Amino acid sequence: MTTDNWTSCKKDPFISVTCHFVDEEWKLRSFLLDVFYFPHPHGGSFCLEALHDVCEEYEIVDKIKSITTDNAGNMVLFGEMFESSQRGLVHVRCANHILNLVVQEGIRDHFLFDLLLNRLQQLQITWFLKNKPLFQLSWMRTGI
Repeated sequence: MTTDNWTSCKKDPFISVTCHFVDEEWKLRSFLLDVFYFPHPHGGSFCLEALHDVCEEYEIVDKIKSITTDNAGNMVLFGEMFESSQRGLVHVRCANHILNLVVQEGIRDHFLFDLLLNRLQQLQITWFLKNKPLFQLSWMRTGI
């Protein structure tokens, strides 16, 4: 199960709940279960109660094994509450969200950003020079 918090154009907070599972044919399936208004203050206990209500509505309370959330303070608290609500439940912090935070922090530090950009440009030039014969060959075949 995953959750995502977002804000509408009118600055109204919402949360979505999506269920993920592997079916009998080993295909990954995902279903959006609910999107609902997420009023302030939206603390961990509100999230836990809302998730429980959604799971009860779909009769999947006993089928949930883990939940993935972003790293906002309220969602970390929710994750801790989720894990302690039943034995064997796992809260996972979204790796993409963590990576996004790291990149944003790196961009704020101009020295680090310049260093990364320089290194990427070197890698691109090295890769191009290494694969130049390939590009020349494909160019001659296509007549471009």
